[in-house]
Amino acid sequence: MTIQELINRLQDAIQMGCKPDTHICVDTMPDVTEEETYWGISLDTDSSVYPDKDQWKISLNVFECEDFPKTQEEANKLYCELALDMCDEVIYQDGEATYQEAFAAFNIGLIKATKIYNHSGFSPPAGDVFLDGKLPRPMKPPHLIDTAKGERQ
Repeated sequence: MTIQELINRLQDAIQMGCKPDTHICVDTMPDVTEEETYWGISLDTDSSVYPDKDQWKISLNVFECEDFPKTQEEANKLYCELALDMCDEVIYQDGEATYQEAFAAFNIGLIKATKIYNHSGFSPPAGDVFLDGKLPRPMKPPHLIDTAKGERQ
């Protein structure tokens, strides 16, 4: 992750509703076991489990980055698997899930897709989730949905 990528992700987090004084922590992923330099870094801004913004946090995730695709074909396979998990029918569990549950499911998939893109440089193939071969915007947090304006729940 570059400085500009980190700045962009932090600005996106603020636009999604994180307060500028939100605390940032560092989470080491299970594959980080030794005191070494790790180049796998991502920003986790999903605090949807906390309804109060004062409880929100942003995590810098540190991980090994050797499992990322080496070819566009490998990346396409991963993106297609994620697209299946991120489609409306799945995230809304055929109408049985709440917006909160769909929000969490979609944005977890988006975090995974963003990691693939950031570390491999391969764009997703165009489809229902990855329109025009680009990563979609995150779903709005439930507390930012304005039902009076007709936004989907």
